[in-house]
Amino acid sequence: MKKTTLILCILLVAIAPRLVGQNAPIATAGNVITTGSTVILPITVTSFTNIGSCDMKLFFDPAIATVTSVTATPGISGENTGFSYNITVPGAVNFGWFATPGRSIPDNSVVFSIHFTKIANGFSPVTWSTVDYECDYFGVSNTLNDSPFSTYYIPGSITFQGSAPITTILPVTACVGTDISIPVKVSNFNAIGAVSLTINYDADVLDFLPGVNTSGYPGLSVNNPSAGQIIIGGFSSSNVGETYPNNSTLCTLNFHYKGGSTALGFYDDDLESCEYSGPLGEPTLTDTPQTTYYIDGQVSGYPTPTLVSVTATDALCHGGNGTINIEYTGGTGTLNYTIGSEINTTGTFTRPANTYTYSVTDASGCPPVTGTVTVGEPTDLTATKVEGTILCNGGSTTVTITANGGTAPYTGDGIHTVSAGAYSFTVTDANGCAVVVSGTISEPTLLTATKVEGSILCNGGSTTVTITANGGTAPYAGDGIHTVSAGPYSFTVTDANGCTVVVSGTISEPALLTA
Repeated sequence: MKKTTLILCILLVAIAPRLVGQNAPIATAGNVITTGSTVILPITVTSFTNIGSCDMKLFFDPAIATVTSVTATPGISGENTGFSYNITVPGAVNFGWFATPGRSIPDNSVVFSIHFTKIANGFSPVTWSTVDYECDYFGVSNTLNDSPFSTYYIPGSITFQGSAPITTILPVTACVGTDISIPVKVSNFNAIGAVSLTINYDADVLDFLPGVNTSGYPGLSVNNPSAGQIIIGGFSSSNVGETYPNNSTLCTLNFHYKGGSTALGFYDDDLESCEYSGPLGEPTLTDTPQTTYYIDGQVSGYPTPTLVSVTATDALCHGGNGTINIEYTGGTGTLNYTIGSEINTTGTFTRPANTYTYSVTDASGCPPVTGTVTVGEPTDLTATKVEGTILCNGGSTTVTITANGGTAPYTGDGIHTVSAGAYSFTVTDANGCAVVVSGTISEPTLLTATKVEGSILCNGGSTTVTITANGGTAPYAGDGIHTVSAGPYSFTVTDANGCTVVVSGTISEPALLTA
């Protein structure tokens, strides 16, 4: 077809007067929407004046439709005209036309009609080929100016609307007490002129927050007329409606999740509570059975870790460490236990006496579960002492030790006999906690006594023994001057504490003087 047209154009150029500076007509592909299985796409023109021939090629989506034929309007057909087309390549159609002499038709007239048959519901753009010589107009003697290309070749579209879009609310698992966003997804959203959706939910589970027109659909609003109900509505004034790719987000629902589970269910009344319409609100698109076209969502919470037990073993000794054991079950994935800066998966911690706040987190990313646990300790183990006194050098006394605090019974307390010097005793309670009691016991210096003996001058006479006490604890008894006769003597010196020392000796005397 193409070669034939070009040859004819060359012949026409050879025999016809030349036109200078003529622009090509403006060719516009229509935008056609149907709920049927076939559609005719018109190609309209303006400035179609004294046109001798043309070559045209357009592309479309072969998954949506196939071309069955192309026709030319009677205004350009008839005697001394020719028209042919080629539809052998899926997704493309090309055709050519010539007339002699050239033809002129009124602006906005349909010149060619492309007949499509549906392959599947959906939207397909119809675009012009930009390859040289695949889209050209010719006058009676020359190729016409069609630059810039986009000025002279206006694309169009075809849409087969067999049913409403499939609208899906995605399921969401949320953390209690958090704000959540839930997309409302659409597929097969082709040439939609009006949207009307009603969604119900449990207001004990969700608090509504303002929704968002994510897609930018004209005038689309997300309203909450009453707790537990959402109404989504919008209207497009475009004569071709609005078309979005599959799995587009029409709008986003926002909530505060309070806990529990609820469906986000489309209102099921098979009436206008949930429906879609074509351009400018016509026609209402098929959406039966409703469950095929409106897929409910669900909001539920992540499983929360559940307390099994929290125990604390007190420290055995005051100032020592106790043991904390925390056990939870459930949640998502591995549970992590935290006290202060320490994190582990066992829930076991070693800590001194105090009250601690712990947290339990899982793989959900939800806020932690928290609690408190207290580690106790006994009172501080102490011991007091009462020291006795050593009265005499070399003697002994007692130290009485009394234990307090800790955990009875005690060992190492009671009465201890000690000599002079340093002592140390360890007091231990029932948990093995220990305290040391020490000190030093003093004693008096050794009690001593010295003597100075006098002499008996005459047999049968007497003399004195002078005893002087030292050491011990004054005052003394038994010291001083003692009168003695010849022979042995013995005196006891006693200090203030009753300590004693014996001073003894023997006094001699001269023999009896005789005459």
